[in-house]
Amino acid sequence: LYKNSFQRDISVMHIDGECATKEVVLAGMKEYSWIHLASHGKQDQNISTKSAFLLHNRNTELTDIINQNIKDADFAFLCLMIWVPYIHIGL
Repeated sequence: LYKNSFQRDISVMHIDGECATKEVVLAGMKEYSWIHLASHGKQDQNISTKSAFLLHNRNTELTDIINQNIKDADFAFLCLMIWVPYIHIGL
């Protein structure tokens, strides 16, 4: 998708590694009408808006995203990969 965007003259912002900070990601959301955010994260089963993406410098909760003043937002695809601890039950 990212590579194909250049062939179609579509403006994209690719953020990863140390550049994927909370501030950069939230600022990028205001520049584009579509976002695809995929990251490791944690799920809060009691308060779903406290579920968070684990970015480079700190967590970004769903509340942080909801509270952004994004005027031209059309579409957001949020993909949270949750770490589940391995539990071994032996004989």
